[in-house]
Amino acid sequence: MFFSDNKENSTSAKVDLTYPFVLAQKVKSEFKFGGMTQLRNRDFQARQLGYTKYGIVGGNVTFDESLLYLSEDKIFAPENMGLLKPAEGGNPGVGGFKLTDGTKFSDSYTAQSQLHAAYLMMDNRFGRSVDDKDKKGLRLIWGVRAEYFIQQLNAHKADNTPINLDTRKLDILPSLNAVYSLNKKQNLRLCYSQTLNRPEYRELAPFAFYDFTTNFVVSGNDSLQRAKIQNVDARYELYPGKGQIVSATLFYKHFTNPIEQVSRPDVTSEISYKNVDQAQNYGIELEARLLLSTLFDTDTSSLFNKVTVYSNLAIIRSVVDVSDVVGAIEDTRPLQGQSPYVFNAGLNYLNPRYNWGMSVNVNRVGRRIAIVGNINEPDLWENARTFVDVQLTKTFWGDRAEFKLNVSNILAQRQDFYQNNRSDESAKGLGGLFNTVFVGDKNNRSGLNNSDDVVWSTRFGRTISASLSIKF
Repeated sequence: MFFSDNKENSTSAKVDLTYPFVLAQKVKSEFKFGGMTQLRNRDFQARQLGYTKYGIVGGNVTFDESLLYLSEDKIFAPENMGLLKPAEGGNPGVGGFKLTDGTKFSDSYTAQSQLHAAYLMMDNRFGRSVDDKDKKGLRLIWGVRAEYFIQQLNAHKADNTPINLDTRKLDILPSLNAVYSLNKKQNLRLCYSQTLNRPEYRELAPFAFYDFTTNFVVSGNDSLQRAKIQNVDARYELYPGKGQIVSATLFYKHFTNPIEQVSRPDVTSEISYKNVDQAQNYGIELEARLLLSTLFDTDTSSLFNKVTVYSNLAIIRSVVDVSDVVGAIEDTRPLQGQSPYVFNAGLNYLNPRYNWGMSVNVNRVGRRIAIVGNINEPDLWENARTFVDVQLTKTFWGDRAEFKLNVSNILAQRQDFYQNNRSDESAKGLGGLFNTVFVGDKNNRSGLNNSDDVVWSTRFGRTISASLSIKF
């Protein structure tokens, strides 16, 4: 039996100011500046109770081992608790179960953090007058953000060794977004930024708990460092009409000290968190959102003008250098949690005359490392899955009432986690081409196949819901 109490307070305040002005009568500009403060504090406590054997006390009591073979509805009955039979005539007594407090020193912690940030930003439009938006021109959005972060955590390890963390970091985070307008419908965009990913209290605290979904114990790591990310994007944008877009983006990200979820080599079946030295992500993203009437050049009264189709595809190559890791099969592997591709597509139909609409959404995420392995255990992978959702809406009573019907996860595919044993099978033709483009490996050696070990598998059912909302 597990009980926990988590009390957390968060207070924040911010201010943003904008000053518009014009440089040399041609460059429309805005100067923006502001700041924010966020204060957080947490007090966490847990208590764990469990049944243990009413043990041997000076050899006078022995546990009744037959109790272990009782069914679930009988094993912890009141008559099986405590001393079942006292010692008599030189024979030891017989004991059952006892309720034991298994709370550890590491089952509580206190933490607090302060984030103080300020930014300066300029927005400049070059190459056209203030009122002329149709000519070619360059827009620069550039600036810098400073963040001073304080994080403190007080806890104890299971052996009562104290942990007192006091992290103080000042980070200067520049950004630049350059947009060149070829005309009023086309843009070229180049972006650079630096961002952060800080460990949460839960990832730092030594507190460990048993996850009944994964059958792993999850614990924190007090030596975690923040991750820093350098981001570079190059993007082409086309706007065929209102609410429509076609774009293509090349991107690159460099991670320093990214945080991963890993399997501990020193403790069996326990997950923790760890920094890896560095990693890179790069790839391409394609996006489109269009009215069918734009594709087929039909008039505004046609059915196609009521249907919007959209799609987004990102192909990502992720590289972590593990050449110096003992037991590694290859010199590189993907970043934990990073899929080689993410695909979204959908269709929206809206009929304003009869006040009803429909949307169909498809989402697929490629297989990815769920837990990084070690010399004793291989990586644990999550297999790819596809989701399909449908929604129907109908408004009536002068738009004061709306009815919605949602059907989620129509395919109800299994969520499989497996350890990869690698197959010698080779893919040819379209299968090999698909794997090369979307997975980065012609033979998809990390994909799930019959030679792999499925660690656990879950089927999430379909969800059907209906709602009616009325405005008075």
